[in-house]
Amino acid sequence: MASLIDISVPNATAPRTDSMRDNFSRAKIEIEALQSDMAALPTPTPGAAGATGPTGATGTTGATGATGAAGATGADGATGATGDPGAAGDGIAYSTPALPGSAPDGTIAWDNTNYQLAIYIAAFNAWFPLG
Repeated sequence: MASLIDISVPNATAPRTDSMRDNFSRAKIEIEALQSDMAALPTPTPGAAGATGPTGATGTTGATGATGAAGATGADGATGATGDPGAAGDGIAYSTPALPGSAPDGTIAWDNTNYQLAIYIAAFNAWFPLG
């Protein structure tokens, strides 16, 4: 469609309102015709979807969550078999009103006077309180 707008209007030496009004009227008619033609066009059919883009970078790891409650304690296992008795040693245990000056190494004695339990260590030739 050829435009009817007169590009020589307005005349630079003798501008007139009516010539301007006519030119604006032609422009209005052409613009409305173009808008009508565009509205009459069929809706375009969408094309195929494009390929999916690459996956973005993994974000930072969040804070560690709270520790859960402790689970129930399991039952105790069966008691194991009793071991063989050990070899008899030199030590003995007894109760006495006073600890003797010496005794076999490893002897445990209860001092009835001082109310204390003691063990004799031969390497030191002395009694040591227990507890």
